[in-house]
Order: sequence, then structure tokens, then C-alpha cells
Amino acid sequence: DRNELEVDRLFHLASKIIFISSTNANVLKSSGIANSSLIVSYLIIAKKLENIADEIEVLAKKMHSQKNMQKEIRELLTQVKKFIDSYSSFYLAKEKNYLPHTKAQKNDIDEKIRKINDPELRVGIKTIFRYAYDIEEEITNFLFYHKLIKEKIL
Repeated sequence: DRNELEVDRLFHLASKIIFISSTNANVLKSSGIANSSLIVSYLIIAKKLENIADEIEVLAKKMHSQKNMQKEIRELLTQVKKFIDSYSSFYLAKEKNYLPHTKAQKNDIDEKIRKINDPELRVGIKTIFRYAYDIEEEITNFLFYHKLIKEKIL
């Protein structure tokens, strides 16, 4: 409960900074946002991360009573973490190339999710991955806009 509340507080702080940045160029610059057109991507990504935290809290409570499913769920959540780590390392390291996960990788994960017997756990994990995929798509959009900004088209 406490971790989920902290993630909610972090999201609300991020959204305040993002909204203030949209009207105040000094905040935009001090936040490290090069162009105001990127603000929407930051907000979407922050909200999806908050959604993932909400779903993980629900899953944690459910897993507590489902001891037999814990190993499979942990493995899938480890893959979610790897997704998020790949976004983070790309963004923080300012790497030049980001390679989204392949359709085969996504299909492999979807197949593992389908094998989860408990419907609530299956839906929860599927929802978390949907948010993770949404973030990846937003990163792709972010890169496109960043390229347009760099080429002075935006």
C-alpha cells in the first residue's frame, strides 16, 4: 500500500511539473525538456507507469493467496521490469538507437500469459504488459518527435 501511494505521489508531482512546464519556459528548461511538444509523451509515460504500479499492487494481494502461481507471475513481472529497464537505460544513457521488442518477443510473453490458470491473475498480468507495450509505443513516438525537433521541422 505504501509503495503504491508513493508511486501515485510521484505521478502527481510529475504531472504538476509537466503542466507547469507547458506554460513556463523556465520550468521546461530546468526539467530538461528540449521542446514543449514532448510534454504529452512524458505525461502519457508517467501515467502508464502509475497504472502499472496500481496493477502490481492488486496482483501482489492476489498472489499472496495463490502460492502455486507465484513463480510464473514473478517471471512475467521480471520481464515487465526488463521492458521498463530498456526504456530507462535508453533514455538515461541517451543512446542513439532504441530497438523495440519484436513481435516474436511479444508473442512469447502473450503465450506465457495465456497459460496462467487464474483469470484474475491472467487479466492483471495482461493489463500490465499492455501498459508496458503502450510505453514502448510512446517511446517510439517520442523518438520520432525528437528527430523532427533535431531536424528543426518542429
